[in-house]
Amino acid sequence: MSRYSRASPAARGYDGAWRKLRANFLVFHPTCELCAQLDPPRLTAASVVDHIQPIREAPERRLDESNLRALCKACHDGAVQAENKTGRMRGAGVDGVPLSADHWWNK
Repeated sequence: MSRYSRASPAARGYDGAWRKLRANFLVFHPTCELCAQLDPPRLTAASVVDHIQPIREAPERRLDESNLRALCKACHDGAVQAENKTGRMRGAGVDGVPLSADHWWNK
């Protein structure tokens, strides 16, 4: 495998069991959790099931529903990817408190 190639989705944990869980999760969680926390809240359809604790950090939680959240593509590709790179969640909840647990305001 070259430096720029990526393992297949199945090799990264996104196999048939994951696809089945993802489809079922979106049925029961049809709206974006992050959009619902905005002020005013937005009702946005979820299309991505995100692992709160990434598979590479906790492969044993890959199919653990308590480790999942439903997001729209914009939130996943923006806020979540930024959090994965920086270690901090961007933005604040409806109460104005920063979402990142390690933000100085939350200490």
